[in-house]
Amino acid sequence: MSAKLEIKKAIRRAVALQVGFYGPTGSGKTFSALRFAAGLAGPDGKVAVIDTEKGRASLYADNKRLLAELPQGYSVVDLDDPYHPERFIEALELCESAGNKVCLIDSESDSWDGPGGCHDITANNKGRWNKAKLANKKMKTWINLSDMHVISLFKAQEKSKIIEGPVKNGKKTEEVISLGVLPISERNAFYPMLLGFSVDPKTHLSEAIKCHDDLTALFQVPKMITKEDGDRVRIWNESGQAVDYIEQLFKRSRFAAGRGTEAYKAYFSGLSAKQRKDLAAVHEENKQLAAQADREAIAEATADDATELVDEPAAVSGDIPSFGSPDQPVPFPDTFDGPVCLWNGERYELDLDSSGYRKVAA
Repeated sequence: MSAKLEIKKAIRRAVALQVGFYGPTGSGKTFSALRFAAGLAGPDGKVAVIDTEKGRASLYADNKRLLAELPQGYSVVDLDDPYHPERFIEALELCESAGNKVCLIDSESDSWDGPGGCHDITANNKGRWNKAKLANKKMKTWINLSDMHVISLFKAQEKSKIIEGPVKNGKKTEEVISLGVLPISERNAFYPMLLGFSVDPKTHLSEAIKCHDDLTALFQVPKMITKEDGDRVRIWNESGQAVDYIEQLFKRSRFAAGRGTEAYKAYFSGLSAKQRKDLAAVHEENKQLAAQADREAIAEATADDATELVDEPAAVSGDIPSFGSPDQPVPFPDTFDGPVCLWNGERYELDLDSSGYRKVAA
């Protein structure tokens, strides 16, 4: 079952925005994001933080500069591991149900690389990324359909990749090139965002690494982010046409149904009487979609159980694709895209963060 397609005139709408900040520890991204959220929420809007940093977001609760811009303060949801993307969805739903206008995820990096996050999901799935990618996609879809503005904060680190170097003494060599300081996240994390900022750890200035054309004048140079920046972005956004209520209701309901019957029941029970009435046109279709999601989940679980019953032999080097050897090195094959291989006698694994391969201990 698919939603009906239609074509209509393009109109800029006052949508819930997605914004991202990334930087190393101590760069000030949390403080900058809170100040930005103060303006984005508006005079009466509430702000919440999903905190995976063991209470660090609450350190600004009595900060005088922040309270001057956000006098009502902010709420927190302390989220401990495991950092499965589904738990972030639960925390986001909690923040939205509490009436928050803006929600910070601090840090979304944990859903990707923290305990119980996507990397661990993959490791527990014998190196297959399908479950992790699906879980991450569901979280991103929820954020995209949220009625809150969502500000995602990412940890960052220096990254590099290995490239083929010149031939020396008849043998291929490798070179390591720096990719700079990059967010710890899925590589497409900033695609749906209106604004993305890199925060300098020395100056605490935020540089726009992604910016909508209409807002370029506001962020031409690195700057200290304040409530005023959030105010200006909010005013610009609210000058667009309001989002169609029924369209948004249908989209949210369909997403909930896609998570299964229990998720759809929970979503439906949280609606007002008017919302339930307005949803009547697609309610039966949503129930069928939820039932189908249940069947698919059962089939997947059954397949997993059957796989675990198979007594698989321990992986040996012969099970892993091998290219070249120390004595007869070859260039890395352009056509290979598997999770692991032996290249010139060394073990390499696919690194989704950089879309390349990294050498690991055998």
